[in-house]
Amino acid sequence: MTYGKAVSLIDVSKSTTTGGNTMEEYYNLWEEVELKANSDKKGLQKRGPKTSCFLGWNYLESVPYFAIEITTDWSKKELKKYSIQGMELGVKGKLLELKQKDISSNYVFQRMCIQIIELTLGGKNEDDAAREVLTEYIDFFKKSRQGFGSNEQAGLYGELCLLENLLNEFPTKQNPVVNAWKGPLGSYHDFQFKKCSVEVKTTHTKNPVQVIIGNEKQLSNVDVSGLWLNAYSLLDAVGGDTLPAIIGRIESKLKSKLKAKRRFLQLLTLYLPRDEFDSFDNGYSVVKTYWFKIEEGFPAITSIPKGIGSITYGILLNEIDKKFVSVQKEFFKVVNL
Repeated sequence: MTYGKAVSLIDVSKSTTTGGNTMEEYYNLWEEVELKANSDKKGLQKRGPKTSCFLGWNYLESVPYFAIEITTDWSKKELKKYSIQGMELGVKGKLLELKQKDISSNYVFQRMCIQIIELTLGGKNEDDAAREVLTEYIDFFKKSRQGFGSNEQAGLYGELCLLENLLNEFPTKQNPVVNAWKGPLGSYHDFQFKKCSVEVKTTHTKNPVQVIIGNEKQLSNVDVSGLWLNAYSLLDAVGGDTLPAIIGRIESKLKSKLKAKRRFLQLLTLYLPRDEFDSFDNGYSVVKTYWFKIEEGFPAITSIPKGIGSITYGILLNEIDKKFVSVQKEFFKVVNL
């Protein structure tokens, strides 16, 4: 495969890239590769820290490229299985090469590749890691929207409500606000700041008003200086606010901050290609917004007994003791940007 006029290979096994989780660290590294490739006007790839993987950027087509060293045979039939709309695979020497073809899915492609890296860093064989993740993502690249139904759409809408409110409150801090949004990265808490974190929930239930907590970590304030729960009681409404509308408003707010807008789209596209959101027409009306400070005594399950694999439970918002009730302006006071 040809990527730009030429491909420069740089070993950054001792990269100075630092940060939190592996996914965010490698997104930042990939962004460095893209910026350098665009600046030099040629394809570029770098070896990732502590891995046998390469992160690349195709300058001519403006799409990412990924390669991983392999030790087993990949037949033409197997390669064809994954070489579907949006992505193609090939083997060159000892490298399995993955090329993104659909520019609207760039960030989902990158997330897939970084998950391969995470599995290898966890001790899994490179070939097994690639096959496992490719199998998981194949439906996405076939343009399947399964898995992003009405509940997922409403959940994202809630996160975007808080993101929009934060951008309104801190108009000169757009980069750190967007960077604090961790929901698309699979973090336990949807927003993480230096001095506090927030878990965002939405609900359509009326009596009682209940939000579902997906695991014992979501409301655990262990290793968190301050944890808040922000919930939105929604009503489906014809002509109400929609995902395309709120996404458009946020993009408009970020138009003068290209780095923040780029990061927002990067995170958003971890769910679906940006243009697919324009087809979602579910209308929402926010009936009530809830804020709670998670402190000792709050009705949350934060540990599970030995022998229990996982838990999901509901919290009745209107029955929570008033001493835990807060408001958005109190949360904004402790946000350290």
